[in-house]
Amino acid sequence: MRKLLNGSEGTLIGVNGFKFSHTASVSAIEAEIKQSLGQLATEWGVDFEDAPTSLNRANLAIVAFVQNAQSYQILGSAMASVK
Repeated sequence: MRKLLNGSEGTLIGVNGFKFSHTASVSAIEAEIKQSLGQLATEWGVDFEDAPTSLNRANLAIVAFVQNAQSYQILGSAMASVK
């Protein structure tokens, strides 16, 4: 599963440097996943029998990408485990 913290448009990096900070609740993300799967099940007329309702907190990571806004080319990425 994924969560785009600043939405699908991301965050533009200015020419004078960049710093991004965000705090997220794993419980809130789990609730959003459950809600999203429920909406999809209704829209598609399906039942997700083995739908994940909780995240394995021992196996979470944050991934960040730096991407060219015009060409969508990925310029760099980083990953960090969640503690």
